[in-house]
Amino acid sequence: MIIRKSTLEDLDYIYKLGKENLETQFSKETLKTFIIYDETYYVCSILEKDLIGYIILWKSDNYGQIIDIVIEEKYRKKGYGFKLLNYGINYLKGLNVNVVSLEVNVNNKAALSLYKKAGFTKERTLENYYENSDGVLLIRRLDL
Repeated sequence: MIIRKSTLEDLDYIYKLGKENLETQFSKETLKTFIIYDETYYVCSILEKDLIGYIILWKSDNYGQIIDIVIEEKYRKKGYGFKLLNYGINYLKGLNVNVVSLEVNVNNKAALSLYKKAGFTKERTLENYYENSDGVLLIRRLDL
């Protein structure tokens, strides 16, 4: 397994995987901007022979956010999501981030379990955050 910085060659895959798996998807142009301008955004892909997922991170001062994390369905529940999530957390920690947050659909039990395993705790419920359901804001404080 390899985790590396995403390139423009990954753009079509990232867009397609996001569109298939996320309730809301960034435009291809926005994703391209995330990949090119890596001063505040960092996109990395996970490979097992071929691309199988990605994570999008955002940083501002000492605050970080996990914007998206997606693993192809056939590779889920095999530890790839946990490894990619921890990679992202450690990357942000290396940039002196001391708090990482993310939002998740209250009904996404698999994701909630993954985030809990990675040390995230519920900050608050986000009412009507998604089209048909609430969201949950999760945070993890990092020791620098």
